[in-house]
Amino acid sequence: MLRVMQINLQHKKAATAALCKIFEAEAIDVALIQEPWISGKRVMGLGNIRGTKQL
Repeated sequence: MLRVMQINLQHKKAATAALCKIFEAEAIDVALIQEPWISGKRVMGLGNIRGTKQL
């Protein structure tokens, strides 16, 4: 079964950190992310999650 998570991070650093912990602990396969934490034009805080990132 494919495990999918949808989350709105509201551009928050703390929410991004919580997502990373949940993603690994719950073995989530796909995360649908709205309003990621951004600095300049870069999405931040998701570098240590396995897999790929798409905007």
